[in-house]
Amino acid sequence: MASDPRLRLGLLSAKQWGQEHQILNARRGWISPYALSIMYIHFMKETGRTSLAFEEGVVSQRVNSIVSIAAESEGDISQVDELASVLPLQEANLSLVQRDVFDFFAFYGTPGEFDFDASVVDIRSQGRFTSKDEWCASVDGLDEKERWDVLGHEVIFLRDPFEPHNLGRSVDFFRGEELREKFRTAAAKKEPLSLFASL
Repeated sequence: MASDPRLRLGLLSAKQWGQEHQILNARRGWISPYALSIMYIHFMKETGRTSLAFEEGVVSQRVNSIVSIAAESEGDISQVDELASVLPLQEANLSLVQRDVFDFFAFYGTPGEFDFDASVVDIRSQGRFTSKDEWCASVDGLDEKERWDVLGHEVIFLRDPFEPHNLGRSVDFFRGEELREKFRTAAAKKEPLSLFASL
């Protein structure tokens, strides 16, 4: 994300909004900040606003390398380029980013855009699922407990790009409806985003 400041700032703004609207708590039946990040990246990719791409194998190798460095240096990550310091916030067009964030709300909150009842949020580059039916068919061989561990409530399907499970598995029907309503309301009201108030 360092190479795409527009994506990074929009994602930070969406996460700030999610925090303020109390939807970022997977333990309480909502989604995690990580899941919202995946949703934002998916939106940006689907609408052609970012060319961010990653190869799962390359990322996996890099993560293993970082873990090895941290283990060998007793947790000192100063030798890891990506983690040595907080990345500086690069300049981005704020009005464009703000439009992206409002369009993100509309993408997930407007009927006719993303269909939570049939679609999957998936940013993988290989073996992507586009529909719930595809993902459900792929786990047909699992017993009931294993299926629950992978998919959960099966209300919102957010595919983890590195693990086999659904990041929206803790969201039940009522929370799912409330989440959609929060997106719809944010898209309709277009209230000022608090992250931009200090910029």
